Amino acid sequence: MKDNYIFIHNTIIDWISKAESKANIILGIKLFILGYFIESYNSPSSFSYHALLYVLYLFFAGISFYFLIKIIFPQLSTKEPESLIYFKHIDVKYKFNKKQGISDFINFDEDKFKKDIINQILSLSFVSSSKYKLLQKGFFFFGLEVLFILILRYI
Repeated sequence: MKDNYIFIHNTIIDWISKAESKANIILGIKLFILGYFIESYNSPSSFSYHALLYVLYLFFAGISFYFLIKIIFPQLSTKEPESLIYFKHIDVKYKFNKKQGISDFINFDEDKFKKDIINQILSLSFVSSSKYKLLQKGFFFFGLEVLFILILRYI
């Protein structure tokens, strides 16, 4: 049974990693497009629909950046630092008391492990779900961004 929990735990971590990789790829593409677009843009001398579309493009680019950045930066929680699996809890609890950490790990029995790994599975599931929702929003606003780029390019 322990191997099943570890498999589920590692699978969820893999999903999180994939969401973060997708966000990194889109961010790279966005930065390239933004740099090219800003450099090639000729600002009109007065207000025009072209300028309005450009402002809307920048607005959608900003929203998309926000969602994608939220995916990449980790959501580190240290509430109730009791886990012997979650690195942030280990850091908070044992940073200044390594001997206690060694003792706790030596005495880490099967029931404690089971409870801890199940807690991590649940926590990581919430994180993974949150990251994929943010990724969907980021893709949506990236799509709007590309639409405005095409409109601006061909009007």
